[in-house]
Amino acid sequence: VLDPGDNIDVVDSEGHTLTGRIMLAWKASCADLLHDFARAAFLFSPNPTVQEYVINNHVQADKDAAERLIAKWLIPERTLRTERSRLMASLVPTLWKEWGEFCNHTGGYEKEYMWIAACDGKTPPHLWHSYFSGHTKVLQKLACRVCSKVLGIGSAERSWKKFKGNMSAERSKLSPKKAKMQATIASIHAAENNDQDRAKRMRAGVLWDDEDFATLHLDPHCLPLDCAPDDEVVRRTTRVFRGWIEDWEQEDVGPKGLNKGYLRSMVVLNFWILMGAKYFQSIQIERLSKRKSVTTAMNCFVFWMILMT
Repeated sequence: VLDPGDNIDVVDSEGHTLTGRIMLAWKASCADLLHDFARAAFLFSPNPTVQEYVINNHVQADKDAAERLIAKWLIPERTLRTERSRLMASLVPTLWKEWGEFCNHTGGYEKEYMWIAACDGKTPPHLWHSYFSGHTKVLQKLACRVCSKVLGIGSAERSWKKFKGNMSAERSKLSPKKAKMQATIASIHAAENNDQDRAKRMRAGVLWDDEDFATLHLDPHCLPLDCAPDDEVVRRTTRVFRGWIEDWEQEDVGPKGLNKGYLRSMVVLNFWILMGAKYFQSIQIERLSKRKSVTTAMNCFVFWMILMT
């Protein structure tokens, strides 16, 4: 783990700083991580620091993401195309008008105390919008949903674990609906315990400790090559070629170095091609001589037996 006194601007042997390496990793994965939920939550965050950054740095792709969520959530799924376009023409301008008031602290957002609540960090963004965005028609519906999304899959993993435990052999007669309700209650209880532990660590100033970094195994990946462990240096600078043996390489090989299984498959393929050609040819001459048609089919069968032997 880097000490607080370490200089993160030190350039390693490859010409990258620690910050530069983190940004390179981010750029490689940002297309998958920048979901529509994340872009919309970025626009609707009431935190003054985030809001100031949004005003100066938001792009059209962020607004497009919010408009896609309008079409997904606020318009019925079976709405016809013409009616859908008409609803979008009404909802989208309303959203950006309300968002402009939200960013400029005007209209229903001109009260000073609501922004004091946004600064203290005790009110989550989705609860903030539920308290102070009730006068809006579109913004509150979107903001409460995108700002309340969890940042990890821990809650889902705990829910599935509890659901699996509820549907064990001893409780196999439990209905799926009751099992889901019990799993939901258990997940809420676990989330409340995690929030209490996190608040306790924040008050003590120990939100992250050495054990967290040791569990994630991120130290070797974040250090420059001149400071990284030897095995990490070898991993970064060595290109490994894995020549796995395929199944077809283990089959018998003929005297001329040709694979018998491959030759057998090619013979069978050529046989069926020839049989198809002979079949259509026999249909054409069937009117002239039925005996000749039978003779042609027998010749094909004898030829196939010769090839297979």
